[in-house]
Amino acid sequence: GENHEDDAIEAARNAANAGIKVFTIGMGSPEGCPIPIVNNGAVVGFRQDKEGRTVVTRLDPGLLSGIAEAGNGRFIRATSSDDGLDEVFSEIDALDKREFKAKMYTDYENQFQVFLGLALLILLVEFLLGERKSRLLSRLQLFRIQNSNEEK
Repeated sequence: GENHEDDAIEAARNAANAGIKVFTIGMGSPEGCPIPIVNNGAVVGFRQDKEGRTVVTRLDPGLLSGIAEAGNGRFIRATSSDDGLDEVFSEIDALDKREFKAKMYTDYENQFQVFLGLALLILLVEFLLGERKSRLLSRLQLFRIQNSNEEK
C-alpha cells in the first residue's frame, strides 16, 4: 500500500492502454504496522532496516484506489481473515481471455547414443582383429614395393 518508486498511477495508465487491467489489494493499516517475517507459519520476527530499526509500513488506500482506477481494475481491501485474492481471482476469471504473445519451444531428443555405440563396437572389433588382419595383409603383399633388381 505504499509507493517507493516512480509514478505508479502513470504505470497503471500505460498498462490499461495496453489492454491490461490492474487490481490492487490493500494490506495493513493506515496507522502502520511492522512487516512480519514468517517461518513455517510462525512469526519469528519483524523486517528491519540497515540501522536495525523495525520497518513500519502504512496502507495508503487512496493511492491504491487511484492505481486501480487508472488501470481499469479494482481496489480490494484485505482483512485479517480474508486477503482479497479470491475476489480478484473471480474477477480475473470473468474477464475476456486473449493471447498477447505465444512462444513455441522445441525439445529435441538426443539420439547420438546409437551411433556412439556402433562406433565403439567397430573400434572393439578392430582392436580384437587388428593383429590377425595385419598378418593376413602381409601374406597377400598388396603393398609390397619391388626393386628394379628383383624384377629381372
